[in-house]
Amino acid sequence: MMMAPEKATSAEPTPAAIQLGKTSDPAVYGELDAASAPPPADDDSWTTRPHTLLVGFITLVYFLYALLHQDPASTQVDDLKSGVKFACIFFLVYCVLQLRDGHFIRPHPAIWRLITGIFILYEMLLIVLLFLKTPDARQFLRHYDPRLGVQLPEEGFAEDCRLFTPEHPTNVMANISATFFDRFVIMHFLGWIVGALMIRSYTVCWLISILFEFYELSFAHWLKNFAECWWDQVILDVLVCNAAGIWLGMRICRYFEMKKYNWVGWRKIPTVSGRARRFAAQFTPANWLAYDWKMFRSASRFWMVMFMVVILSVMMLNSFFLKTVLWVPASNSLNVVRLGIWYSAGSYAIAEFYVFMAYTAPTNVPQGVTAPSRKLGPRAWLGLGVVVTEVCLILKHGQGMFTAPFPTMVKVGWAIAFVLLFGGSSVYFAWVHRHRRAQDDKKTN
Repeated sequence: MMMAPEKATSAEPTPAAIQLGKTSDPAVYGELDAASAPPPADDDSWTTRPHTLLVGFITLVYFLYALLHQDPASTQVDDLKSGVKFACIFFLVYCVLQLRDGHFIRPHPAIWRLITGIFILYEMLLIVLLFLKTPDARQFLRHYDPRLGVQLPEEGFAEDCRLFTPEHPTNVMANISATFFDRFVIMHFLGWIVGALMIRSYTVCWLISILFEFYELSFAHWLKNFAECWWDQVILDVLVCNAAGIWLGMRICRYFEMKKYNWVGWRKIPTVSGRARRFAAQFTPANWLAYDWKMFRSASRFWMVMFMVVILSVMMLNSFFLKTVLWVPASNSLNVVRLGIWYSAGSYAIAEFYVFMAYTAPTNVPQGVTAPSRKLGPRAWLGLGVVVTEVCLILKHGQGMFTAPFPTMVKVGWAIAFVLLFGGSSVYFAWVHRHRRAQDDKKTN
C-alpha cells in the first residue's frame, strides 16, 4: 500500500508566532507568548459573555420609562440636566459594552471599561470648564453641589507651631493632637498605600514624595495651606504618612508577587465553600506584574521615568490649585470623586506607560509581515491629556490670584536642583554608566 506523501513543512514562522516585547495594547501587539499570557476567561459562564443586546435593551427601556415619567412642570434647566445625565449614562453603557479590554481583567473587564469611560467624561468636564469664564466655571459647579461657588477663607497650618501649649485647659500637646488626628492625615496615609500599589517601586515613590515636598515649600506663598510647621512636614508627612504608606503598599505588592495564581472556572469547583472562595478571589488580581523601572539602565529610560514622576507629582499638585481657583472646600466630596477617578484610572495609565517604556522591538518577524510599532496605550494617553487640561484650567481661572513673586530661596533651591539633576545625569550616563558597560562587555567577552 502506498503511503500518502507527507505535507511539506515550512520553517518560516507564521504571523502568530512572532515574539513581541511588552506593549501598551495586548489586543494590537499581543502579549502573544502563551507562557506569560493571562489566563483565559472562566469556562464560558454567563458573566463572561458580552450581552450587548440584553444590556442595550435594558438601557432603552430605562430611557423610555424616564421619558414617559418626565415631570411636565420641570424647568428648562431641569430638562437640560436630565438630558446631560442620560447622555452620560448612554456613553458609559457604550464604553462598558464596546471598549477594548486591556491588561486589567479583575474583578471584571467591564468594570475597567466603565472606569475608562468615567475618565473620559472627567476630561470632557474639564474641557467644558476650561472654555467658561472664571465666574461661570465656579457657578457651574453649583449644579453638583449648591453649596459651592462661594469664595474660600484662607486657612493655614503654621499659625502656632509650638510643641507644647501649657495654657491649654485639657491637653498640653493640643497642636500635635489636632494635627495628628486630622482626617486628612488618614487620607494622606491611605493615598500613599494606593500610590505604592500603582507605581510598585520604592525609588519612584520616594522621588514623587520628595518632589511634592519641594512643591509645598515652593508654593507656600501662594497656597496658605502649604505652610506647615516643621514637625508636621518632616515627621508627620514624610516619616509617618509617606514612609509608612509606601512601606505598607510595597509589602502588599510583594505579597501579590509571591502569590501563586491558579485560576479555576466556576463550573469546575464542586463545593459551595470552594466557589465562595473563588468568588472572593475574583476581587484580587489575575496576575501581578512587578514593575522593574530600571531608570539607570540608559539615559532615555531615566528621562522617561523622570517624566512620569513629574506628571504624577503635578497631578497631585493640581488637587490643591483646582480647589483654590474653583472655590471647592477641602471637605467637599468633589475632591474625593476626583481622587477616586485618578487612583483607579491612573493605575491603568501607569501600567500602560510601563509597558510602553519597557517595549522591545519584535523578533523573529517573517518577511512580508509588518511588526507592530511602539504606541502609548489609550489610558496613559488620556491620563497625560487630563493632567495637561487641569494645568490649563488652573492657569486660566487662576489669573490674578497668584501674583506674589517667588522668594529668593525658592529660586536658588530650584536652580540647584536643576543643576544637580541635569549635570549629575549627564556625568553619570556619559562616563560612569558607559565605563561600567565597557567593563561588563570585557567580562562577557
